[in-house]
Amino acid sequence: MNKININIFIPGLDKDFDLELPINLEMTKAIEKIKKAINEMTEGAYVVSENMKLYEKSTGKLINTNNIVKYSGLTNGCSILML
Repeated sequence: MNKININIFIPGLDKDFDLELPINLEMTKAIEKIKKAINEMTEGAYVVSENMKLYEKSTGKLINTNNIVKYSGLTNGCSILML
């Protein structure tokens, strides 16, 4: 498997979005991809903060952004919070 599917919940919008990420993508680039996707899916209605953080939805654990997606703690089908 070269990609994982994640579900991103945005409390400010009370909406969630599904997104596919390559597992070998650096998390800094993954975050930029997430920001761009959210901007497109909300038609620009939601402006993502530069200081955005990703958390595992079920545990509240901060997602490691100093690695590639594969080693960040994100798994296929996981739900994350974007704050």
